[in-house]
Amino acid sequence: MELAEAIELFLAYLKRERRVSSETLRAYESDLNQWADWLTRKIGNCKPTVKDGTRYDVLEFFGSLSLEKSSQARKLSALRSFYRFLEERFQETHNPVEEVSNPRIPVKTPPHMDVDEAFAFLEHLRKKALSPSSTWRQVRNWAIYETIYSTGIRVSEVVALKEADVDASQGFVRVVGKGRKERVVPIGRTALSAIESYLQALSTQAPHLRSVSDELFKNYRGERLSTRAVHDMLQRELLEAGASRLMGPHGLRHSFASHLLSAGADIRSIQEMLGHAHLTTTERYTHIDLGHLISVYDKAHLRSRKDGKN
Repeated sequence: MELAEAIELFLAYLKRERRVSSETLRAYESDLNQWADWLTRKIGNCKPTVKDGTRYDVLEFFGSLSLEKSSQARKLSALRSFYRFLEERFQETHNPVEEVSNPRIPVKTPPHMDVDEAFAFLEHLRKKALSPSSTWRQVRNWAIYETIYSTGIRVSEVVALKEADVDASQGFVRVVGKGRKERVVPIGRTALSAIESYLQALSTQAPHLRSVSDELFKNYRGERLSTRAVHDMLQRELLEAGASRLMGPHGLRHSFASHLLSAGADIRSIQEMLGHAHLTTTERYTHIDLGHLISVYDKAHLRSRKDGKN
């Protein structure tokens, strides 16, 4: 079978049976045609078949491309899917990518703040929220970002919080994370104060919104905020505060973890708070009870201390 014909069959399979998006289909088509064009030039006048091409040809093909590692990995994934399709549908055993390793993609550290930057940003929000002319939305924004920095929870988790999920007397929030797994996370006094101020402002300025839904952080209709809205609001607040860098809510989450670790918290407790299943790909977390988490948190999280000292 000619390689070009096999590619057409594979693309038809993706469209009709896998029902991939048009963007994904175009990406597969581009990657596979690029490989076919290169192989055609490599072997000369003959049209390549599915049996043409070796592991060394694949390596030479990728060596001819000036691509980021992530783009190389995507193209290699497309080739793997294609040759796996040929094996499953046509019992074609020739697979030149079978022994080609994935490129090593460097892990990029997300943007985050140092302790001074985080405190300066949150203090900017606090002053704006507690000014006599503040709106309930300004107080809400302060409460949202204090909560993320205080707990390290995901933006999807913070917008899903209900009022009943916050236990101010015990100092924790109940969070539903990935896979609908529930966990309990300590929350600092400053964040609890911000939430209390927000709810008071909401009750005073827009009391009708309290009964629209049980969401903790509401939009102007009284409904759940979107994660996109929380991201965009953070960008605007950072710009207004004159921050040295922009970041999304995950940057605050990353800052939370970095600052706790620097302050002496053990990494297993931090990972438990973050809601990760594993410390590494091979090591499963040990169980840590709530009392231990709160003890670790109170000792290490700077915005949790009663004296406010750094």
